[in-house]
Amino acid sequence: MKHIFLSFLLIPIHIAGMITPEFLSKTDDDLYAIMTDVEQNKFLENGSQFLKKCVSNGNSEIIEQIDHRSSVNNRNFLPYQNYRSFYKKCIARILPYEICKHIDDIYAELKNIKRKETFIKTTRGPGPDYHCQIHLNMSNNGNHFSHNILRDHELIDTEKSDSSKTIKTGYRNPIDFSPNNNYCIIKDSYKTYFYNLIQQTELNLMEKKETLCFGITFSNNSQHILFEGRDKIQQSRAIYFLSTLNENGIPQKFILQNKLFGTQTVLFHPDNNHIIHNRFGDELHLYNITTTEDSIISPLKNGNVFIDTLTLTPDNKTIIAKIVHDPSTLPDHIVFNIENLDKVSAITLPPQSCHAEADLPVLSIPHKKMLTQITNQGCTLQLLDHETQPLISHCAPKDSYITALTVDTTGTYLAVGHSDGTIMIWSLFGTTPANYEKTWIKTTGIVKTLTISANLLLLSQSKSNKSGTQTVGDAILWDLYGNQIIYFGDKVIASMMSSNGKTINIVTATLHEDPFTICNWIYYPITETHYQTDKLLAQYKCDGPSLAHLSRLINEWNKVNHT
Repeated sequence: MKHIFLSFLLIPIHIAGMITPEFLSKTDDDLYAIMTDVEQNKFLENGSQFLKKCVSNGNSEIIEQIDHRSSVNNRNFLPYQNYRSFYKKCIARILPYEICKHIDDIYAELKNIKRKETFIKTTRGPGPDYHCQIHLNMSNNGNHFSHNILRDHELIDTEKSDSSKTIKTGYRNPIDFSPNNNYCIIKDSYKTYFYNLIQQTELNLMEKKETLCFGITFSNNSQHILFEGRDKIQQSRAIYFLSTLNENGIPQKFILQNKLFGTQTVLFHPDNNHIIHNRFGDELHLYNITTTEDSIISPLKNGNVFIDTLTLTPDNKTIIAKIVHDPSTLPDHIVFNIENLDKVSAITLPPQSCHAEADLPVLSIPHKKMLTQITNQGCTLQLLDHETQPLISHCAPKDSYITALTVDTTGTYLAVGHSDGTIMIWSLFGTTPANYEKTWIKTTGIVKTLTISANLLLLSQSKSNKSGTQTVGDAILWDLYGNQIIYFGDKVIASMMSSNGKTINIVTATLHEDPFTICNWIYYPITETHYQTDKLLAQYKCDGPSLAHLSRLINEWNKVNHT
């Protein structure tokens, strides 16, 4: 019925043509100008005249005006500027909002049919039957991943579908992929080494007999590698070693002052020339890689806590620090503003109250000054501004609690999983939180993990509630309208998707009842890899804001310009 309705709706040529790919190159710049002004509450003085020009075909004049504006406006909010939209903003002005949503849904379904067919499936396994926790890891671009279904870890080249390396190791996750996808750091039974994924060559970083590797941290540009080891005398104290890639891409060791002895947690500053780290309480230090100068940027205020993790927010302006008092108390979070390193400010967030079985981190919503906070023992999710003031709340369904949380890189969608198998997709598009819309979808069991890729695919994995099958559950690939794209079955024990949505790795199990125990199972794990070639991935990247999003933006634009 809705397909017939769409055909009837789009009979007028001037409307039908507006959503065809031929109009792609004409829509981007003026679309982004509208989004910038609405989101930042900076509107053109002659907004109504601008919209009239948008509806007309005088594109050269529009683009000249926008090129001038983009040179003076702060457009950091717009990750969309790298994407293309299939929609022209004048359609959103012509059609009612509900019809825009209807068209979006139909377009998504048609696109999903083609998208599903583009995934290429390969299978490895089965492995030997054993009770072992499965560990998966994957590069950002999806070209390589690792698994341990054969006990030893295998490093797999996705498109070649073969094993590049077999790694014998006692580490749960022995591979750390670099942000630029060109290399990884591998921890095997004897050493920690640098492995070039393109050339398939390796260089030693640290012998295991010298010190065990307790962590690897990369700089954003992948030029620096921070190795965390342990002091031989005071083995509870961390020491760090720095390697920097030279012009030939070969790691060279650099001396750190006192090896950052005693540092609890580290991350690289966005400028890639400094290391931010914590030694005592809630005190932050800044280490200059070039000069080796180490200075305090946020003085000690509470010596009875320690910072467990530091997380840089997507805007590179703030750091979320998880602080712990003792195991009997709820963890707190501190938000450090690092825009001005000479004057770092800090705000302590109210303690989170998650369910005992779902300790979830605080998330920063990209490109928006909002943070997530879970309260009421996991039953309530709040969105806070950066002054910790509540903006809007979400309550879990009755007799359930929040079990999973993820946000996309554009800050447009927040996905929330619950213990009753429901998933709520919260559209954060627009300037008024009260108008944020929710889409509900249903899977089975307890939602354990949610991942949103850069091209706006949602991968969910749930855990079965059935007795005797605690280790398995469903895994499903969705779009963010709540439409199912691929169902991977109900025998999934692990799943993972690359950041760009190119590769999805699913570990399934063939279950057999264990005759020697009650309500236990043994399984034969099999890994299935679903991937797209780079060429196909480019055809199914994110289209940018939907038609309904544009309709809402223009409505907000008009309200402001007519008041």
